[in-house]
Order: sequence, then C-alpha cells, then structure tokens
Amino acid sequence: MLCLFLCIFSCPALFARTQNLPEDLEIAVQNQLGPSNVYDFACVDNKKTYFVNVYTHSDNFNKLYLINTKNEEKSFEVYRATKAGRSDITSIIFNPKNQTLYFFANDDHRANSDYYIYKNTGFYALTKSANGTFEKQNLRRYFRFAEWVTKNVVQNYLIYPEVPDYEGFLKYFFDLADKDVTPVFCYKPIDGPLLTNIEAVKYLKEHDLLQFFWKERDEFNMFPLYHYLFAADENGEPTTKCAASYYKPHYSFCGDLDYISDDIYFQIYNDEVYFAKNTDSEKRIGFKKQWSHDWSEIFKICDDEEGFSITRVEQLSKIHSPVYDRYKHFENKSELLPFQVVQSNSKEILLINDVDRKSVWLYNGETVKKYRNREEADQAILELSNNILADDPISVSTKIIIILSVIIFVLLILIVLLTIRAAVAKKTEKRKVFSIQEDERRKISSDIHDSIVQDIRAIRLRTEMLKVTEESQENKNRVIDDITSCIVKMRDICYGLSPAELSTLDIGSKTDIFPILQTIGEQYTTKTNIPCSVQNEDPAATYYFNKRDCRNIVRIVQEALKNVEKHSFATNVQIFCRSETHNNRHFMTLFIIDDGKGCKIDEVTSAKYQKEHFGLRMMSERVALMENSTIEFLSAPNDGMQIKLTVYIGG
Repeated sequence: MLCLFLCIFSCPALFARTQNLPEDLEIAVQNQLGPSNVYDFACVDNKKTYFVNVYTHSDNFNKLYLINTKNEEKSFEVYRATKAGRSDITSIIFNPKNQTLYFFANDDHRANSDYYIYKNTGFYALTKSANGTFEKQNLRRYFRFAEWVTKNVVQNYLIYPEVPDYEGFLKYFFDLADKDVTPVFCYKPIDGPLLTNIEAVKYLKEHDLLQFFWKERDEFNMFPLYHYLFAADENGEPTTKCAASYYKPHYSFCGDLDYISDDIYFQIYNDEVYFAKNTDSEKRIGFKKQWSHDWSEIFKICDDEEGFSITRVEQLSKIHSPVYDRYKHFENKSELLPFQVVQSNSKEILLINDVDRKSVWLYNGETVKKYRNREEADQAILELSNNILADDPISVSTKIIIILSVIIFVLLILIVLLTIRAAVAKKTEKRKVFSIQEDERRKISSDIHDSIVQDIRAIRLRTEMLKVTEESQENKNRVIDDITSCIVKMRDICYGLSPAELSTLDIGSKTDIFPILQTIGEQYTTKTNIPCSVQNEDPAATYYFNKRDCRNIVRIVQEALKNVEKHSFATNVQIFCRSETHNNRHFMTLFIIDDGKGCKIDEVTSAKYQKEHFGLRMMSERVALMENSTIEFLSAPNDGMQIKLTVYIGG
C-alpha cells in the first residue's frame, strides 16, 4: 500500500489535467515541448500568449513555461522544479490589472543532511517589463523562513557536535540562495576585517554570537538572512546584494504564513489576487502521530509600489474552507474548491465553501454572510441581480450613452486640472506622511526621555548613595559607570529620533543645521566605531533652515549613514559642508563620502531595483520636498560612495 501511495503522488503523469485546452495552445505545446501533460494554464493576451504549468515527458520535469503560439522564438522556460519526477508548482494565476503572473512552488526536499530545506519554495511573481515583454530575470520570489528551523540547524551543525561541521552549515544556507547566484556568508566585526564563509562562521561560534544569528528580528518578524548571505561578483568577492531575494525588510507577510510548504489555490477577485492555504495539525493515528490537513484559510496578496505583502481580509479571517487538493484538481475530479468568483449582474461575488461542505459564505468586498447551502446562496445572488435591475429603469443602451458622455466631459476637464495639480498633490501627501512620522518620533523621544531616562537617573542616584565596604567600592563604581553609559546611549537614541534643536524650534523660525550634523557624526562614531568627521569649508559659515528643511536634511544624513553601516563595509565616513552662490541664490552643498565597497550606481538607482533600494528612494523623495534642491549619488564597485546634497538657503 505504501508503494502504491508513493507512486500515485510522485508520478505527475497519473494526475494530468483533462481540461479542454484552447486548440492553438494544445498544438503549440506539442510542437514546442513534445509529449506533455498540462496541469494548468493562464491566458495573457488575446489567446496569443499563455503561461502553462506543464510536465514534459522528454525529461520528466515539472515546469512553468511561457508559450507564444504565434512565434516559438518568444517562448521560454520561466521555472523548473529542482528534481525530476516531482510536481512542485501548485497553482498559477495571471492578474491583468498589474500584468503579473503569480504561482507557488512547493519544492521541499532533504538537503545534504536529514534536515528539510525549502530551496526554491515560495511565492513567485513575474511582471511584464516596460518594453511589453516578460523576462525571466525579473522573476521575484518571496518566502518566510521560521526562526526555529535556523536554531535547529545552528545547534545540530555547530553546537552539539564535538567537531563543528562548518561546511555542512554553510551548505545548508547556501542552498537557500536564488538560482544563478553564487552566495558568500559574511560577517564584519566592529574592530576587524570582513570575514567570509568558514572564517565568518568560526568567528560567530568562537565569540558566542550564534544566538544572535538566529534570534535577530526585523519589523516584520523575519529571520534576517540578508545581513549575512550576499551574492558574489565575477571574482568571488561579496557584493552588497543579498543572495536570497525573498529576504527584504519591506516585504511583509501575515504571521500565520511562516514556513509555508503546502498547496496554494489562487483566484482573482476585484482585480486582486486571493489564495487559499491549507492548515495542518498533528493527529494521533493508531500508535503514531502525523500531520494532516484540517481546512484552508483565505489570504490576499498586495503587490504595488510599496512592495509585496500578504495580508488577511478581516471579514474572512474566521472562515474555514475545505482542504484544497491539487492532485484531484489537476485530475479535474468533482472536488469542492475553497472558494470561487461568481457574477451578480455586473458585480463580482466571492463564494466561499465552508469546511462542513454544506454551508456557503458570500462576500461582496465589504460584508460577508453565511447561508445554509448552495441553493440558498444562489437564490441570494439571483435576488441581488434582480434588485439591481428593478432599481434601474433606464435602458442599458441609454445608460451607456449617458455614462460615456459624462466621462468624456469630465476627462477633458480632469486632464487639464490633474496635469497642474498632480505634482503638488504628490508633494503635499509626502509632506503629510513625513510630518506624521516626525510627530511620532518626537513623541517616542519625549516618552523615553521623560520616563525611562529619568528613572535610570534615579537608579544611579540611589546607587551613588549606597554605603558599601571598601572591597565592594570598585564594583559600585563599575555599576555607576554602566548606568551612566546607559543614560548616554538612551539620550543618543532620543536625539536621533528628534534632535533637541528641532523639537524646540517654532514653525516660522530657523536654526543652523551644522551643529546638529556634528552631533549626529559624533554619536554615529560612538555607536558603530566607524570614524565620522563633520567639517565646514568655511568655519565661520552658517546654514540656517526652517524646521521642515532641517528635518529632511537630518533624515537624509541618517539614512545615508545607516546604509554605510549596513552595506558598505566602510572604515571611514566624511561629511563636508560648503556654502555656494549661483545667480544670487545661496545654497548649502553637503557631501557624504565613505570608503566602502561601492556599487554600480546606474543599477541600484534604476526603476527595476527601486523596491530593493528603498533608502535611496526615500532620500530622493525628501529632497523633492525642498525648494530648488537636488541630490546626486556617485559610486563604482570598490570605490566607495559619494552623496552630494545641494539645498537652497535663500535668494
């Protein structure tokens, strides 16, 4: 029985989907790929281009292919399963709104040890490029890696064995890197050179830093492998690019989606991608315990200029749907799907089957309601359609003419108005967002200073008043020094959140920015041990700005210094101020220069990499909010980075 079970679920040819393929696609698949089983397909444009989830008999691999039925030269392989004889692609969907294909690959297997590794598992997205084509190099991948897995790997490779297996440890994490990337494991001690691979891992172990390796967290509660695993250049040297594309601080995932290794079912609803994911639990079967499916839950993908994220829809968060079985779905058997989209006149309704396989939920994008069976739900959909028609006695053709006339008239007006107001509106919105952020920083800084810092000062005072023996005096002094150091660090944090010079500055007043920059440089040197000098070309020159411009300049400098600390491996930073006059207009030119690894500036500032290099984009956005101001980024590999900020002072 076990052999039969494994045979059925490991041989993709046994669950080939028997759906009716478009004739042109069926012919193109046979001509371009040979004998194949097509499990799923998505049409892109007018039955000319398709994405197909296919199993090719010539090499026994499950692949995702772009098939151009008119021109075979434009067809190409998008993704291939890691191992032959497996079906790893669980579902595909194409969203016309953002011209993006989404699919999920469940590519788990055992690596060089007994530990499962999810080498290529995750959500994938492929968006049409600006030139109107799909390109494989634009394929994006997203996956969360659970902290407990990392902890187990660290313990079983490095802590428990008498002789640590450094190579096995590196091999495990190297297998998590993207395809076509040579990974390098890096660690930069504060007072030493950059360490790579085995030397880096040995340093972490010998200096008792492994617990920080698996416990590090960022704002999205993800294990931050992007701090350690980098892509190598053609010479094998580490670059500043992370080797694992799915580890990004601005990619957010719903907390229930840690460590996905399951079937995913996609649907498009209201121009957005929804998916169902099975939920498992451990059950006792006879004398054994094993994991099995309970139900599926519904999530939504958000993929826009702000980045990729997976969220719950609050109204759907408590609904349990039937388990999605892709094998039965590929066989086209009468399996109850978790949900589907139905039409009610011109409005889409999300119909969700309940785990009891009888009840049905209807979601209209705002509210959700439960019905005892499908018949009741169908009747509700029919009544909704009739109500819409009954409330609207105007004929459809008349309505279309009226709507088109109004649209044309409105568009003629809006084209003129929006052209003038678009830039102003965008700038106003950015200023509002940044203002809210600054208010929150000020509040947090004030709360820390007025509560925590004062409490710590009181502790120091009580400690100083303690009477101790001569033998304990040294320990008492050491405790007082530690408390004092803590107070200084807390004050530095408060200053970084909201410099005191700006907190007390009135809206209409101005202040000299240079002393603030000096304080930031001193605190940065103390915090990172990276020397940061702040110099003024003319010691007598002053640079007075209003409160808003001062805040923007401070945040730009802080972001630049943070990039130096996290990515550049620099040993020195210089901030240089210069007063310049052009056409009777006065400017402050500010240079931020480091001696780090540098980068290809055309690449990191291109539109293609905007989501990855959020810091540079943020700096540019703040400069755009300051009148007659500009910013330039100058860099090259192994030649450091220079940022030139020119800010208008006045005429």
